[in-house]
Amino acid sequence: MNRTSSYRSLQQGAALIAVLIILVIVTLLGVTAMRMGLSGLSLANNSQVSQLLFQAADMGTTQIRNAVNQDVLAAMGSGGIINNASGADTHLCLKPTGGSNFSAGACDPTSTSNYISERAVVLTQVTYRRLTVTDGDTSNGAESLLQTGQSVSPTGSQERLKTFSTSVVPSFGSASAATVKDCLQNPADDEERDGDTTYTITDCLTKVGAVFTTHVAEYRIQR
Repeated sequence: MNRTSSYRSLQQGAALIAVLIILVIVTLLGVTAMRMGLSGLSLANNSQVSQLLFQAADMGTTQIRNAVNQDVLAAMGSGGIINNASGADTHLCLKPTGGSNFSAGACDPTSTSNYISERAVVLTQVTYRRLTVTDGDTSNGAESLLQTGQSVSPTGSQERLKTFSTSVVPSFGSASAATVKDCLQNPADDEERDGDTTYTITDCLTKVGAVFTTHVAEYRIQR
């Protein structure tokens, strides 16, 4: 009887150990599956945000190009969308949900009216710079912006229009909306000024950990 009881106890102990091992394996598999699911969700979110940023930045570039192409002279004149001919950076905030596509000044991420949709997820700011074409300047490969029906005159006055379309998703990344707002007040890219140490929009947004993208385009303006 003692031997039988001892044998049964050993069997029960072995079964308990086997069950515990199975539970550990199942738990590890569950944790691994959960981590894989979270990683997949993170990748999907990142891909979605990247696509959203790309489309929003492209929208900014397209909208300002279309606005200028409608009437180049009016766009360059007083009150026009690109009326600043000083060569300095001028900010415009894209607001397709409002009465006008652009409003003067940098975008304000703390205001829902500054986003490109009522969902208030992504905002787009276009910064432009008008530069007079001088000897030595090149505009090869740059698209021409001309009033419809206007012909290009090789002796006509030309300017270069450089645009920087920056899209930001303030709800992602480590930067607050107020911090992003401060960054958008800075000048755009400083590549026109060799050796310049200007603190740009790109520098600021990168430093604060914002999620953003910038599209740069250059055009010839033929008067």
